[in-house]
Amino acid sequence: MRFKKGDKVRFLNDVGEGVIVKLLSSEEALVEDENGFEYPYTLSELISIQSIANENEASSKKQPKYSEIL
Repeated sequence: MRFKKGDKVRFLNDVGEGVIVKLLSSEEALVEDENGFEYPYTLSELISIQSIANENEASSKKQPKYSEIL
């Protein structure tokens, strides 16, 4: 699975979730947890909750509001 900066993830071997701040290598990422602390994790220890790409795709598929049509 490909991870990107800004993806929301859960930890496989730890309690909690966070956001990918930086990709350190092809196997590691720096993740900011709910408390604002940054920790390095291997990508195999992360589970994607919400991807930035999926969020952008979902927002582009929203139906326009009535006021936007006029």
